[in-house]
Amino acid sequence: MQAGQILPVAAIARPTAAGDGVFPDAATWERIAHYRIVLRPAPPVHPSAVMRETQSPQSTVLHFSVASDGARFFVRLQWHDDTRDVVSAFDRFADAAAVELALDDGVRTSYMMGSADAPVNIWLWKADTPAAQDLAAAGFGTTTALAAGGIAAAGRYVTGDRSWTVVFARPLRTTDEHQAVLAPGRAIPLAFAVWDGSLDQRDGHKLTSTHWVTFQLPP
Repeated sequence: MQAGQILPVAAIARPTAAGDGVFPDAATWERIAHYRIVLRPAPPVHPSAVMRETQSPQSTVLHFSVASDGARFFVRLQWHDDTRDVVSAFDRFADAAAVELALDDGVRTSYMMGSADAPVNIWLWKADTPAAQDLAAAGFGTTTALAAGGIAAAGRYVTGDRSWTVVFARPLRTTDEHQAVLAPGRAIPLAFAVWDGSLDQRDGHKLTSTHWVTFQLPP
């Protein structure tokens, strides 16, 4: 991927049964373009984040695909993780992944949680929670849950490969001003994050992409 490149959203057939096309190992995903990006530690923005740092890896490779069936928008993520962490407790943390979307074309919006004048939409999946979360943020420490997101997500851990696969899905249409507009011909800037619970990663202690990756639905 080159800087400033706009990638096409792959067109897929509408599922014939509930769950098809969303479940992580659906054969559909093997027939469309796969991309890769390196995720790196998010810069600490609070002293507590520095105190929580462990011997975390300095980077990990995220493989991703983006598709639409004409009614829904899908993002599929795959990454290596030595352990399957699915419990959150006082001193335990679940694995997680997120997709961040700019509400504009990404030119004035920071991929680091947005800002007051250029907020972002975030889709969050956590391995210990059955439902995905639809969030908005306007800078660090401002994350807010949206009332009706329509976000679905499914995750699967493959022990042999020691990897997670997570798929997010959302209807193209939306009525909330803080949800990303997924319209034909419109730029859709995406950024990504993953958390490794076994390394005490949570909140701002995570691995993230370092720039927007822009997709576009066909007009």
